[in-house]
Amino acid sequence: MSQQPKKTTLSYRLTQQALTVFKVVLFSMALTATILYTRATTPERVQAAVPATLNFQARLLKSSGSIVADGTYNVEFKIYNTLTSAGSSQGSCAGDATCLWTETRLTTDAANLRVTVKSGYLSVYLGDKTALPSNIWDQQLY
Repeated sequence: MSQQPKKTTLSYRLTQQALTVFKVVLFSMALTATILYTRATTPERVQAAVPATLNFQARLLKSSGSIVADGTYNVEFKIYNTLTSAGSSQGSCAGDATCLWTETRLTTDAANLRVTVKSGYLSVYLGDKTALPSNIWDQQLY
């Protein structure tokens, strides 16, 4: 009679071990399913490319406040990193450390054609004629 309890104890231990293995396998499967579901439903983060041009639109007015006549005009665009400027020469940023970029649209330069104005409005892609610096967008600009 003393041997019967040993068989029961051994059988009980094997059952407990099998149950533990089953729980570990079940937990592993649930964890794997959760990870796969999370990856499938979570959008991947992407980073946008730095734009090569900037669509710029403006309205040109005379000093009296009336709109300028339709036509083509010589226009110079400049981008600064401060609100005030030390002043730079026309067509360049020379002499002004706050001037980061310039682009001119003049009659005399065939590659940089004049700007067309209609009903006082103009629209150009800045950087289309003179490339914008790649690091220009990491600061406040004027």
